[in-house]
Amino acid sequence: MKRILEDIGGQIEVRSEPFEGTDITLRLPVERLEGDDKSLDAQNSALRTAVASLKGRKVCIFTGAESSESQHSKNMDRFVDVLTSTLSGVLKLDVRRASEWDGFDDTEVVICPEISFESLQAIRNSAANAKRICPATMFIAMDVLEAETLRSDARVTSRESIVESMTQP
Repeated sequence: MKRILEDIGGQIEVRSEPFEGTDITLRLPVERLEGDDKSLDAQNSALRTAVASLKGRKVCIFTGAESSESQHSKNMDRFVDVLTSTLSGVLKLDVRRASEWDGFDDTEVVICPEISFESLQAIRNSAANAKRICPATMFIAMDVLEAETLRSDARVTSRESIVESMTQP
């Protein structure tokens, strides 16, 4: 992370005191926006319009098998909680979490917080059984390399459904 910050002109500072905790400060170079107020208002208006158009859209966060008590599962549950809160609270999407998706609802996008080709096939099979178009599926990859590798995988690029991958925020 330090190298990435330095590459973009940023800095990281870490201070730690025993029994008091650790403070981490990130300094990022941010350019002041230039332009008249009208162009900024137009950009903000376009963003508000785009966000408003998402209101009520149906999204399913497909978690696959039920979680266990492992640290990974606990971390994933926290990640999915934040994702759910952001999608519903900020973007006003109609979000539900499911360990199974039967295809009979009007979900428009299925988000898989972990990459699983079994989950992708289950989503495609459920849509076919429900005699409906498969919703767009979004995989959340750990990093750019995983996302790019996934984009070139034949199981993803088939014409059965739209699949996109993005990296974790």
